[in-house]
Amino acid sequence: MLYNLKIIQYPNGSAQIRLYDKAIDSENPKGKKSNIESEPLKIKIYDDDSDINKKKSLARTKSMISMYARCAIWEWFVTLTFAPERTERGNFKECTNKARNWLHNMRKRFATDLQYLVVPELHADGVSWHIHALFSNVGDMVFIDSGRKKSGQTIYNLSGWRWGFSTATKVRNTLKVQKYIIKYISKQSYALASGAHRYYVSQNLSSPKENIMFVNPIEQEEVINQMTDSLGMDISYRSEPKGDYIKVTYIELQ
Repeated sequence: MLYNLKIIQYPNGSAQIRLYDKAIDSENPKGKKSNIESEPLKIKIYDDDSDINKKKSLARTKSMISMYARCAIWEWFVTLTFAPERTERGNFKECTNKARNWLHNMRKRFATDLQYLVVPELHADGVSWHIHALFSNVGDMVFIDSGRKKSGQTIYNLSGWRWGFSTATKVRNTLKVQKYIIKYISKQSYALASGAHRYYVSQNLSSPKENIMFVNPIEQEEVINQMTDSLGMDISYRSEPKGDYIKVTYIELQ
């Protein structure tokens, strides 16, 4: 099937329309030789000395984090730090392993349906690591009122985190939190985490719903308006066409 328009409906209630300037063959996703263009793949992260490839890889990482951030209605934004007397804070692998093991224990003991998206960030000192995460379905996990507030929000601590300090705040807008979590992937932290996973997600996140179609270019705007009206949404953002061999326009709906 050929298509030049894709609509993706995300579990968090948002949607995205993608317009392609060339027809894409849905039967040829791996880009085998064909007279028809194939859709660019989201390739697994790899390391390369080329600055261009590093930028592309970083962009793919941010794209994947953005996608996963839209696959749940998040309830908590969490930050986990590592105390120097308990963890080698400059050891990326040690820090992320401790965080993953802790999440595994939380799911096993307190929250069997826990959903999470975890993004490690390098501290301002350029050496130490800490963890940012989005949580949902927290079950019986214990959040303790710290007695502090920020921007009118109560700051909580997680009683089960023993490797350092923890903070947690309730997510006010699950549609905006995706942009917030992406900012923690910096060029520096990305480079220092070379060859490792730059984010972690739980396997129980819901999948987006995708539909594809071919629309005559002169009718695309009318179809987009019809889709927006049928979903009861508004266009919140529209990008300029971009791409190396297929130009794509991204239209965000909320």
